[in-house]
Amino acid sequence: MALTLPPIGQQIICIAILNDWSRKDFSNDYDNLTSEQKAGLRQRLQDTVRKNNYDEATGRLSIESVRARAFEDNLKHYTEVFTNGKTVYAVQRNAQTDPAKLRQLNAFFFWTSWASATIGAVALLAVKH
Repeated sequence: MALTLPPIGQQIICIAILNDWSRKDFSNDYDNLTSEQKAGLRQRLQDTVRKNNYDEATGRLSIESVRARAFEDNLKHYTEVFTNGKTVYAVQRNAQTDPAKLRQLNAFFFWTSWASATIGAVALLAVKH
């Protein structure tokens, strides 16, 4: 029997972005698109996620509005997981309920996924630290 795990971290963000774009561009959920439409959105997603929006001069990372919305979707997801528990993640109910700490946790998940996916981020981080 195969174990199917729910999406986590970057996967949730990518799914949210693909659905956001597919609804705007095709008035349909991503899962209902043609293979050609999906391929175009996947390439757009890859280009977006890999683009390094870190401004070395200011020390600020700017993200597209679609990624900001996906961040908020991810925050809702992890708030649900850590507040209500989720057996498949082995997270007990009330593991974390503080909204500020949940936002920090989600920011950590975002930052690590950004650093692992963005072209040049790993080299930049190695130089900075």
